[in-house]
Amino acid sequence: AIDTDAGVDDAVALCLALLTNVAGWEVKLVTTSFGNTSLKDVNTNVAKCRRACGLSAVTGPPASVGADRPLLGTAPIDAGYFHGKDGLGDSAAIPPIDHTPGAEHALGGEAESAVDAILALSHRAQAEGRELHLVTLGPCTNLALALTRDPTLPSRLSRVVLMGGCGNGAGNCTR
Repeated sequence: AIDTDAGVDDAVALCLALLTNVAGWEVKLVTTSFGNTSLKDVNTNVAKCRRACGLSAVTGPPASVGADRPLLGTAPIDAGYFHGKDGLGDSAAIPPIDHTPGAEHALGGEAESAVDAILALSHRAQAEGRELHLVTLGPCTNLALALTRDPTLPSRLSRVVLMGGCGNGAGNCTR
């Protein structure tokens, strides 16, 4: 499972993961979160990544919408100065393939929240005796919410891979 805020760096990682099938490893779920840009733009960017990989909401792994703000504080941080206004290098001219008119987001209308989807996938993996790795590429808000709802989640995760930190060591709340 990949939890992403779908900025430029995440988009590259997500596309690589969607196109990789090594030794039975495959993406089973994509969850979205605010971060590099608004949740609405993150959802659109995930749809654009699917399109770039030749996938859609139907042919790709399910995607679920997650947190639209931090657990603490008032509003998400805008990293538009780095990732572009849309979080994907200002790629607004490229329409996502699975956008449905009138939809709240561009992920195909999935009803299950990111937290529900993470917990359901973890139970399914455990029941099937399969390993589940959770890769978090953005804020870990969805993971925090899932842990709050079900503190036994770690027992069903084989590994959590976290992309954290930044190149200049100053964090990502200001330049």
